[in-house]
Amino acid sequence: MYDESVGRGTNLNLNLPPDRRGRLADIDVAVLTSFGTAQAATFARDLAQGAVATASHSRGAGFSPANVLDGRADSYWSTADGITTPSLTLDLPPGRAFDLVRLREYLPLGLRVTQFAVDAEVDGRWRELARHACIGAQRIIRLPAPVTARRLRLRILEAPACPAIREIALFRQVAPTAVATVVASDPSIVATTRWSIAAASAPGAQALLDNDTATSWALPAPKAGAPASVTIDLGATETLAGFSLTPSRAVMADTAPPRATGSRRAPTAPTGERPARRTAQHRLCARDSAHCVCGSGHRPSAPPQLCRDRDSCPSPRNRRDRRVPAAQRVTQ
Repeated sequence: MYDESVGRGTNLNLNLPPDRRGRLADIDVAVLTSFGTAQAATFARDLAQGAVATASHSRGAGFSPANVLDGRADSYWSTADGITTPSLTLDLPPGRAFDLVRLREYLPLGLRVTQFAVDAEVDGRWRELARHACIGAQRIIRLPAPVTARRLRLRILEAPACPAIREIALFRQVAPTAVATVVASDPSIVATTRWSIAAASAPGAQALLDNDTATSWALPAPKAGAPASVTIDLGATETLAGFSLTPSRAVMADTAPPRATGSRRAPTAPTGERPARRTAQHRLCARDSAHCVCGSGHRPSAPPQLCRDRDSCPSPRNRRDRRVPAAQRVTQ
């Protein structure tokens, strides 16, 4: 989410709701503080500093390739008007591993690059690290693993005018510090210690119940006639008034929540009985945890990408099994 917002030169909308105190939840504050500290540490040191920049073409004095390393907002590398597909190479200091590449254009001249590629020379051979459309105010490219390269090359593959590149910077991602799991003290929340997975449409659903926000349950997106679901055995008959599902906050490059609003059933039944169906409209999304709660009434769910999604029963019921159709990824 950070890469697709800040990493594309725009704002990151956290969409965090206040709790009943009118404040952000303590766990959300702790997670965001950890994330913010890690991001500040990540971008504190530009690993491209000390490199030597050369280019296939240059516009002349004042538009040197070295301008991409000077940290100034009013300087940039450019070429003659007729040169629209040049390349720029950084001869890097030895032994520097990076997994983030940040590119910036000189915006007073507009957006010029429409397609580009980034290559790295590793062990004497060039290989393409990434290929994308547009750079704009900022483009952060996250690599799947750290790379220790002798040289880095930016290739402009398509541009309507000569490029104007303000910055090429390299960074190594710093991992956020772990945040302790919040233990619920509300007596209306049913303890999960006796819960178990009775059935699931994909393996690994036990991650829903381990109280570890770092674990996840990944499964294929549900299709018509083949819903994704999990049935939880509560271990004893409980009086239930509803349940809550908390979304994962992990960055998932290969998994994304469904975009469309769909129908989710969350039926309950005594052990051995078929649950009666009850349908409510919700946005399907990645899940982080599941809890049964006491309460009454029903209200539509807020978009659950970052906030806990609560679903209430019309009236409390004595039940042991809880079936929850799931989204693409569920954690804890």
